[in-house]
Amino acid sequence: MVSVLRNPGFNSWKCRYALAGLILIGLAGCAGVDPAGVTPTASHIDPGPAVELRVCMYKDVTVSDEQAAAIIAAVQEEFAQYGILVTVPIIKAWQRPSFKHRGIMRDIATRPLEPPFDRIFALVGRDVRDFLWGAVFPEVLGAVETRTHTKGYVVAQMGSINQLLSFKSPTAAAVHEFYHLLGCAHEDNSQAVAAKIARLKRLALENRQAGEDFFPGISSKGKIYLSRRAVDDRFGLAATAPPAADGLTAALLDRPGDGAGQEVLQ
Repeated sequence: MVSVLRNPGFNSWKCRYALAGLILIGLAGCAGVDPAGVTPTASHIDPGPAVELRVCMYKDVTVSDEQAAAIIAAVQEEFAQYGILVTVPIIKAWQRPSFKHRGIMRDIATRPLEPPFDRIFALVGRDVRDFLWGAVFPEVLGAVETRTHTKGYVVAQMGSINQLLSFKSPTAAAVHEFYHLLGCAHEDNSQAVAAKIARLKRLALENRQAGEDFFPGISSKGKIYLSRRAVDDRFGLAATAPPAADGLTAALLDRPGDGAGQEVLQ
């Protein structure tokens, strides 16, 4: 590095821009999204009977209907191959509660699961702060809590150098997060991902046949949640409690992770 700095050619504007580009690429790699990291090959997938997964979606006021529709379509197409029918019966207007992902996740995780929904998923908008932050620091492009894997979010708009350099779209990031909403982890190989989804789908069928109309959640340690009430109890929420932005303690907050698949509230 010293010899490079002493090289007269380093003073040229081309060299300076090239070095700046390499630095930015390195930073983007720290927060990149890799949807293919949890996507199994078709040979491992046995779709079986269809099961509905109903999502209560919160859409940031800055996210357009077209952007939301593109994300929903991508998720539906991805999980149709498993026989999972992802439906979004309602999209609620919502305003990003915090600049940092910690505050965003706190807001989402403290919202009760209301019937008939199986999952909560938020589409987060962008502003100029994201662009400035992404030009210097790694950023979180989405997250799913690991206590029940029933609540999460994705950044639904392009708007940072990290995203542009990594060529990872919001739709790809959303698909990635939905794998986490089905209990899949980054370290799972292709066969393990397919097996986890098949197991959770089978439990969903059994659950509904037993009269509990809920697609179960699963913790990072393998604990199954067979009802909305069980999920709400895990977060200390009453069944009819309104969303609480400050209901979690610091002990429940996130740990460092790797971008869009970062897992929180363990």
